[in-house]
This record gives sequence, structure tokens and C-alpha cells, in this order.
Amino acid sequence: MGLPGLDQPVMLHSSRMDMCKLSPEKCAWRSQKWRYWYTADYDYGYATVYFLIVLIACFTFAHLFHLFYLSPRMRSRRNAKSNKLVDLPLAVVRYFTYREFAIKRIGWYSPAFGLILLGCAAWVYFAGLTLGPKPYYWPRDGNNYGSSPPIATRTGWMAVALMPFTVASAAKWNWFTVVTGISHERLQVFHRWSSWLMFVLALIHTFPFIVYHIQVKHDMVEEWNTDVVYWTGVAALIPQAWLNFMSIGPIRNRFYETFRAFHYIAAALFLVFFFLHCDFRLTSWDYFIAMVIVYGLSLVGSAVQTYLLNGFDHRATFELQADGIVRVRIPTHITWKPGQHIFVRFMSTALGLPNVLTMHPFSICSLPRAGKDSVGVNEIVFYVRPKGGITKRIQEFAKTSPGASLPVLLDGPYGSGIDSAAFESYDRFFVIAGGSGGGTILPILETLVRRVPQEKALAKGAEEGVADPVLSLQVVWVVRKYESIAWFQEQVSSILLQRFPGFLQISIYVTQPDQARSAEGQAGDPDKSANVSGSAQGSDVISIYPTGKRPDLPAIIQAATKEDTRPLAITACGPASMLYDVRNAAAAAQVGAFNSQDTARRVWLHTENFG
Repeated sequence: MGLPGLDQPVMLHSSRMDMCKLSPEKCAWRSQKWRYWYTADYDYGYATVYFLIVLIACFTFAHLFHLFYLSPRMRSRRNAKSNKLVDLPLAVVRYFTYREFAIKRIGWYSPAFGLILLGCAAWVYFAGLTLGPKPYYWPRDGNNYGSSPPIATRTGWMAVALMPFTVASAAKWNWFTVVTGISHERLQVFHRWSSWLMFVLALIHTFPFIVYHIQVKHDMVEEWNTDVVYWTGVAALIPQAWLNFMSIGPIRNRFYETFRAFHYIAAALFLVFFFLHCDFRLTSWDYFIAMVIVYGLSLVGSAVQTYLLNGFDHRATFELQADGIVRVRIPTHITWKPGQHIFVRFMSTALGLPNVLTMHPFSICSLPRAGKDSVGVNEIVFYVRPKGGITKRIQEFAKTSPGASLPVLLDGPYGSGIDSAAFESYDRFFVIAGGSGGGTILPILETLVRRVPQEKALAKGAEEGVADPVLSLQVVWVVRKYESIAWFQEQVSSILLQRFPGFLQISIYVTQPDQARSAEGQAGDPDKSANVSGSAQGSDVISIYPTGKRPDLPAIIQAATKEDTRPLAITACGPASMLYDVRNAAAAAQVGAFNSQDTARRVWLHTENFG
């Protein structure tokens, strides 16, 4: 079979010298565009790159439009009035951005409808490049047109050209986020889809060679035993198959620790054998060079942020709450926005040796200090609900070593977060959270408390002819156990030492039946909601509903969009099933805004993928 190696002498590009021994007519036919082996890297590799660059340019244009046109206009109250030239196209775009599909029985939730359409367009494009040009195999007329079937050649080059984009989109800190504004966790959709496209193209590249050498040349066994190109190709396909199948949502969620432990190993094996398989044919190494540069810069950017900007002086303190949730506090000089998350590496074997080598994402549930003249350090706070793996070890450490601290490295913050423009542009906020995602409510509440004094808000409302207080915040938090509420009440009370400048309503739903019955005796009237404005203080604004099940979130969101036609900002953090209901309800609200006058003119949604 032979050891893997490179042809000698090693060059950056292989030769394009073609000694065609066919008749002039057949040589001319073989040399036509989309068919010629010696220019296939240009024809199909460049066609792949151009498609992806146009795609990135479209997202970049949308990002620039948001930065330089949409956000400044939304900051202005004069321009917040209904404008069909802006509202209706915006509603259409947001519908396709929010709408999702699901097969709940197996725990599968689709990306946004717009991304599905974009993915379908990509598959149509690459299917056209694969199946459009003819022939698929060289004619069997006794002439030697080449040993590579045309369909195998074209799909191979498309797979090679996809590689740097696929690898680069996997990085936390990456240039795609810089130019498009799409945060790394949302880029994972593109990473997985381009990986599947690469895999399918690799299979189409592989099987024609098997067919050719079995049916035409009758030397498949000899090729396998003597040509390392064949078995290095198969050796690359095996880890590639592992990477793709283990990334399927239900499988990844079920075996996440295994998936993460072997993901980088499988990726490294794939790239090594893929590199040897390409063997500097034509311009194949250009794509490897591009991958190393782009991904390398991403690693450098992440390292600079982690080790130079964030530093080595962080320590995390663990506090066990009544219901088993652990509050983690990290004093820091870092700043962030509500809705962002951070990756934490625990630099101690107290949580297990493997965790010293890996980063773990957590939603930030606090705010940095306000104002340029603020003194003291910021404090990153996040809440950990133990499920297994690192979260279970954190809980065990908090039990056995209460108040202890561990050194940590911080990578981040990451995520688009909730831009300040949203807090400046919207007067109505609806926040939904599930489980430990309840911690993400706190920075939003604190931001709105800081936003404007109540007297100014009321004066502004009077100027605009609004009878009720301008600012309105409604919160829905869904928890399993009544014991989960205590820490939340404590934090809300702390934030509301300063009066909330408007209307505030916090509704907590207890979903575990036995817990709900226990809570019913302690929550007072479960049908009465505490609607408090102005001087809202602490737990007085919190109403507990021991329903024993999750509330009808679509109906609640629909009611919120109907009761007031002012623009509405919705944020959500929780399990995938909850985000599915919220996203589709927000998509339905876009349809209402498009067709009706008795609903909110604009409905904006932000979802947090990490709880």
C-alpha cells in the first residue's frame, strides 16, 4: 500500500503542461471550459470561492446598513413613528430570520427559515456545477482522455475550495464576525452546512474512481495496493464522516462530551490526510495556505484577547444556591453588553484535569459598572445548573468548598448581545427565560433601571401624548422548582433599590406539578398579577403562577403585540423548545405587522443560545 508522502520534487503548484495525444478534434473537445482537467481548479474552485464571497458580501452589506442607517434612525423618536417604507420590508426580513421548524419527538430544531432558503440555494448552485457540465465519465471509445472522471474532478475542486471557509467559520474569534456582524455561535449553522456539502462532494468525488477502476480498468485492487492517493482519500473520509454525523443536533446533544473530546482530533486527522491526498495538484495547496492564514489569525485574535487583554489575574468564586444552582462570580476589568457570553477555562485540577485544557461557555448575568467615572472593578456573574460533565463538577466543588475560589482564564465576551440602540429605541420590552436562563433577565432589568430617571420618562410620555409611563418591561420566567426563585428574588430586590422608571411586571411559572402545588400555598392568588409602576420595589413586582406546565408563550406574545401598537423588543434565553415557540411567535407578529394596523408596528427579537 505504501506510506503516505508527497511527490518529488515538492512544488507549490503542479505543472499544467498537457501532452494531448488524441486527434485535434478530440483534444479541442477535451480542452473546453468546465471539462478540461488542467484548468478545473480555476473553473470549479473559483466558482465556489466567488459564490461564498458574494454571500459574505450580502451579509456585510446588511450589517453596514444596520450600523449606518437603521440603528441611527431607530434611535430617533421622530423616526420611530410608523413608516411603511421601512416597517414592511423590515417585517418581511425578520419573518424569515425568526421562523423555525422542528421535529420535537427527536429533539431537532431547524435554523431560521431564511437560512434554510439560503442553504437550498447553495445546494442548487453546487448541484448545477456538479450535474450541469457533461460528460460525467470520459467516453469509452478506446481513447485515453484521462484517468480522472470529469464529475470526480469537479466535485473534488469544489470540496477543496470549501475547506478554508468551513474551518474558518468554526472559530470563536473570526473575520466573518468582524465583517458581517454574525456572532460565532450563529455561524455554526454555516460551519455545519458547509461541512456536509464538503462531505457530499467528497463522496461524489470518490465513487466515480471506484466505478472507473472496477468497470473500465479492472485494476481497483492494484490501485489500492500501489497508489497512496486512494487510501489517503479514504483515510480522510472516515474522520470527515465522524465529524458530520456526530454534529447532527440530537446526536450531538446526546453525546456532547464525546463529541467535543474527539472533535479536534478527528478534524486534525481529516486535514492531515486531505493534505496528503491533494499532493500539491495544480493550486490545491493555495486553499490550505488560505485556511492556515485565516484560521491562524482567528487563533491569534482569540489568544490576544484571552492572554493579553483579559489577563491571568481572574479568580472565580462559587456560591451554591438553595435549589442546587451555583452562582459564579469573577471580578474583572472586562466590559460587555447584556446578552453576551464568555468562555471560561478553570485552571485547576479541582474540577478535573480535562477542564484545564478546554473552554466552557456561560451566559453573563450581570452588567459592568455604569458611566466613565465609575470606580471599582466589574464583576462577571453567571448561574450554572448542574446537568453533567463540568456543570456537575462545579456543583460538587461548591458543596465541598463553599466560598472557595479557583483561577480562571476568560475568552470573550462573545455574541452580538443586545445593542444599546435597542435600549434607546424601544420603550416596550418583553423578556422570556427558562431555568438558569433566568439570570439573563437581570442585566436587562438593570440596564432599563439605569436608562433614564422616572421623572424624565413621565415628562417624555406627556410630551408625546402617552398617558401611561413610557417605559414598560414584562418578564416571563419558567422554572421547575419553587426553590429556584429565592436567588432571583434577592437579585431583583437588589437592582430595584433604585426605582424602575415605568411599568414593570414579572411573572414566574412553576412547571413541576408537585412543586407547583407546594408553591400555590405560598404564592398568594395565582390568578392575580402584580402590575407595579413607578416605585416598584423588590419582590413586590413578582407574581408566581404554580401552573404545573409551561405557559402558552405564543399566546402571551400575541397579547403583548396586540395590547399596545408601539414597537416591541423581545429577548429570550432558555431550552431549544422554548426558543422555538418564542421565535415562531415573533415571526407571526411580523405577519400581523404586515397585514394589520392593530398590532405592534415593529417586533424585534434577540435570543441567547447559551443558558
